[in-house]
Amino acid sequence: MFRLPAVLLGALVALSGFMSDAAAETAAEFYKGKVVKLVVGYGAGGGYDTYARLLASHLEAQLGATVIVENRPGGGGNLALNRLMTAKPDGLTLMLINGRASTMSQLVGTEGVRFDLTRLTVLGRVTSEPRVIVFSAASPYRSLADAQATAEVIKWGAAGRTDSLASVAAMASTALDLNSEIIMGYKGSKEAGLAAIRGEVDALVLSESSAAKYAKGGMVIPIAVFGRERSEILPDLPTVFEVASFGDSAAWWVDYTEQLTKIGRIFVSTPDVPEDRTRFLRQAVQAVLEDPQIVSDMAAQRRPIRAETAEVVEQYISGSLAALDEATLARVRSVVLEEYFPD
Repeated sequence: MFRLPAVLLGALVALSGFMSDAAAETAAEFYKGKVVKLVVGYGAGGGYDTYARLLASHLEAQLGATVIVENRPGGGGNLALNRLMTAKPDGLTLMLINGRASTMSQLVGTEGVRFDLTRLTVLGRVTSEPRVIVFSAASPYRSLADAQATAEVIKWGAAGRTDSLASVAAMASTALDLNSEIIMGYKGSKEAGLAAIRGEVDALVLSESSAAKYAKGGMVIPIAVFGRERSEILPDLPTVFEVASFGDSAAWWVDYTEQLTKIGRIFVSTPDVPEDRTRFLRQAVQAVLEDPQIVSDMAAQRRPIRAETAEVVEQYISGSLAALDEATLARVRSVVLEEYFPD
């Protein structure tokens, strides 16, 4: 009868024992004492960096690991997301991303985008804010009806074609049938807000918190929430559906924009994280974001948390990316990339 050499038999026994020990290791045991990188695709000091640093210590407590925030700016967060796609799928690299902007970049095929959000491991949403249409106090417009009636070109401020300032302005202009032009080159909502205050642009689409901030002093005028749900911060502000009439095709642009907006700021990891670690990470993220004391502390620092589960966020992403037929996708790309920009 054939018998394995003693040395080989011993090696197999040792390997079997090692595999058994590895298989028996729980996700909690895996993370204990490890270093987890929390990547931010923007520079230090911005909103995403602030959220990441405020939440990192709470994630440490849940994971039993050391969480280090690492800034990798470039391409509006796209460069860091590209790197995340090919990072080791061990669950030790997380990223806080602008889910709405990333989805839009993938949707319209922004140059240099090599990530696929449907393949990333979604861990949960930190927050999301509805978009608010505001007009400059220096403009002649005081209502959507004013803007719809004018023959003049309405100028909107934005940074780049696929950021929230530009893409929502383009979709709002399509839904409301406005004669619009989007002026790019402003470095985010702060600079665009100042441009509206100075009267360089007539209109902006801002997050509810930015709209509330810039409305102080009456230099910009919030007009309506671009969606079906009212703002928590500006509860008396009507939605566009309350102040304008929409046919089905026009309403689609509002609803689609609102779905994109609800993706919000989300935690993700690489594709193909092992299932047990994915469950553990999702539980840790939700435990942090649903802790009443953490939510209260973040609100006090004007960093609201509006958590949503990974499963719901995945539905928002798939509904935004995969649910469009070819004709609708082509129309979205035309609106977002071409129709409202100067030649």
